[in-house]
Amino acid sequence: MFADDAKGFWAVADGLGGHEGGEVASAAVIDSLAEISANPRTLEGAVRAAIMGVHRNIHERNRAAGVGPGMGTTVAVLGVSGAGYFCLWAGDSRVCRLRGTELTRLTRDHRYVQELVDAGALTSEQAASHPQRNTITRAVGTDRALSLDRVGGEARKEDRFILMTDGVSDLCTDAEIAARMRLSDPEKGADDLLALCLSRGAPDNVSFVIVHPR
Repeated sequence: MFADDAKGFWAVADGLGGHEGGEVASAAVIDSLAEISANPRTLEGAVRAAIMGVHRNIHERNRAAGVGPGMGTTVAVLGVSGAGYFCLWAGDSRVCRLRGTELTRLTRDHRYVQELVDAGALTSEQAASHPQRNTITRAVGTDRALSLDRVGGEARKEDRFILMTDGVSDLCTDAEIAARMRLSDPEKGADDLLALCLSRGAPDNVSFVIVHPR
């Protein structure tokens, strides 16, 4: 994960394609984002360019190795400046916003089962136990073309955000996550959320960052 409160942006990434390859891909995205030097006006464009550059590099490595999709990574980025925010993402890592007592998912999972839910073919409850529930339909590096989804909007003074991999969102309910985000001390909230994930076995990568941007 990546956090730069001074620059006003944060990110998580979750590697795909085996342990070693996935780590290489996710680290490449995070390292590229960490090198960004941009002002608020140019930040979103710089983030997009960094991710797309890593995508091209990983895809070329996969092509040269002849391993099909090969390694790749999800990515989710949040940027906050003044009274606005933006999110860019690919895959099933999420960004959520806590406003008052309401936790809102700002991103939409790029998963096969999410497409079925959107089409009315599955309920959310059925998707949670579907045999292909972890099949991702979009990621950095896996296909020749990559389209990053984007949302943006107003950021209020009291807003809090969380970026998380599916190792968190698959283990914890929105209510459990929101309860820990409401704590006045973000470090305490993070410690409690990590402890909850570990108590449930944490079979997948548990990466998240709780953001109090004001």
